[in-house]
Amino acid sequence: MAHVRPVRARGAALKSMKDSQLKSPQRRRFLKLGIIGGGLLFLAGFWHYLTQQEKNVASGFSFLTAEDGRVLTTLTPTLLGKALPSKDRPAAIAEILDEIDRLIAAMPALMQADLRQLFDLLGFPLTRVALTGIWSSWETASGKEVEAFLDRWSTSSLTLLQLGYAALHDLVMASWYDNPRAWPWVGYDGPPDIPDSVRKII
Repeated sequence: MAHVRPVRARGAALKSMKDSQLKSPQRRRFLKLGIIGGGLLFLAGFWHYLTQQEKNVASGFSFLTAEDGRVLTTLTPTLLGKALPSKDRPAAIAEILDEIDRLIAAMPALMQADLRQLFDLLGFPLTRVALTGIWSSWETASGKEVEAFLDRWSTSSLTLLQLGYAALHDLVMASWYDNPRAWPWVGYDGPPDIPDSVRKII
């Protein structure tokens, strides 16, 4: 039975290693963040379930709800900065929301589900405060609050938050720079005017 001792010793060593990992600050922090993150996702999902009757897709949209529209209306000016014209800004933002909705509607169901979860996290008051630090509603949030939240997400050590920022950033950027109204800002004159004779060759 001498061969049993190394197995016991190895088992004891593994248990000791596991205990030391659980006691390390990094391990505890990771577990704590995982529990908090899971709790926030549960709250957002529960809130979405309770309010699903009130969270119908907004009129004229295929994906975005009224609350999604409020979130994006607040975030868009900060994400675009000076690239968003001051003249007729509400109209420009409305066009951006239309394009975002069109882009998301064309995405695979899995990507749509991920974005729905992201917008629910931002729309639910408890998770909005916990994840963005913005206590007021999106309509009354200041530009500095929004900028600070976006900066935190873009440089966060949590991959989930970085991905959330990237999704918001890319949706807004793609939707605006696809708009001919944005082209003068980047010095783009638009697609070349190709003669019909050349088009036939192409």
